Amino acid sequence: MSNNMFLTVRLGEQNYGININRVREIVTYNNITQIPDSAPWLKGVLDIRGEDMPVIDLRVRFGFEKEPEYNDRTVIVSVKNEQDKLVGFVVDEVKDIETVEMDHILPASSSDYIDAKFLKGYIRKESGMMIILQMDRLVDADMISV
Repeated sequence: MSNNMFLTVRLGEQNYGININRVREIVTYNNITQIPDSAPWLKGVLDIRGEDMPVIDLRVRFGFEKEPEYNDRTVIVSVKNEQDKLVGFVVDEVKDIETVEMDHILPASSSDYIDAKFLKGYIRKESGMMIILQMDRLVDADMISV
């Protein structure tokens, strides 16, 4: 039986899991440089120690909110993708780190908001469901060359 650790984040009322091995840091939303004519969910780029990190708002990417508010409490989770590039994901809240037995992850299915290709699966818990995200699939490959 294999275990994985996930950073638990909240988007709206739902909890999501991001593989902790991919998370590099958690930063606040500030000094984002906007990119003209970009997708609405691509908020811009943020300079992280000399590396430009594209910032994606998952609330917009999943269609939860068209124009969310950003303030000093807005959080960006910085993740290394398969190409070893940093990508930032805006979430409502960072909650906890959880250990999950991999054989407890149930298969993903598409919902009204999220295509199954973005999901690794989900886990039923006493406190509700945690959806495990496939972070690399949330980014268009050619967008990473920012």
